[in-house]
Amino acid sequence: TAQPTPTQTTLEMIDSAASENRLVAALARQQRSLYSTHKTPERHQSGSNWVPQYYDQRWGHNPSNEFWFFTYTGGENVPAHTYTAYLPFAFIPELSCLALQLPLDDPRYSIMILLPEERMGLSQLLYSLQWCPVRAIITHLKMTAVYAVVPAFTIVKHINLVPALAKLGIHSVFDPFRADLSPMTTEPHLFVRTIEQVVTVSLRKYYASNRWFEAAPSEVQQHFVANHPFVYFVLDKETDVTLMAGTIVNPVAHNQ
Repeated sequence: TAQPTPTQTTLEMIDSAASENRLVAALARQQRSLYSTHKTPERHQSGSNWVPQYYDQRWGHNPSNEFWFFTYTGGENVPAHTYTAYLPFAFIPELSCLALQLPLDDPRYSIMILLPEERMGLSQLLYSLQWCPVRAIITHLKMTAVYAVVPAFTIVKHINLVPALAKLGIHSVFDPFRADLSPMTTEPHLFVRTIEQVVTVSLRKYYASNRWFEAAPSEVQQHFVANHPFVYFVLDKETDVTLMAGTIVNPVAHNQ
């Protein structure tokens, strides 16, 4: 199995806070070797939800719905979605990042993006996340009139479920000497080699009713421009459980 590269996203199922912390730690280790010089951005007011209205000419109004995304090797134009809407948003001073929650196709699930305040701040964010539970971040989110620009991306991952099933005590079906599949087939000596779950995460704009409330430009209070590497979490909104997590360091890279 190929190991994740800096342009790939680690994607795992999370079943507990401990697993969540282990995943964040793994992501942090993956990013430690990625370093580049950068300009220190304007700082947020500590303990507040205020965000400076910063601007880069490359974010400009592009009729092709693309914007400039800074990567570890430079940058490139990427497809993007824009939102002018009331969305769950927060500035997390302990992590020096912005948090924004966006809907997915099923209203039960959402994706939360953590955007480092500094352009090359992903490694530090991952390091700090090891001591900050995701549920604590969720509690800080408040419905806010936001102008957001987020790159479009789709992630497809194959998750091996055998280790998880083994933890539940399911072993014999994978053992060629102990497996008994006779209730399913008359073929002898059959066993299960592996069970995989294919997970697809696609960030699109979903216009289903009650998904969000549009905001007028004059109502916008915060800007969220995800134009550099960030962390994402796929959440079950009914339970506040993190289902998946990963990083986006290049939205157009294969095998995110």
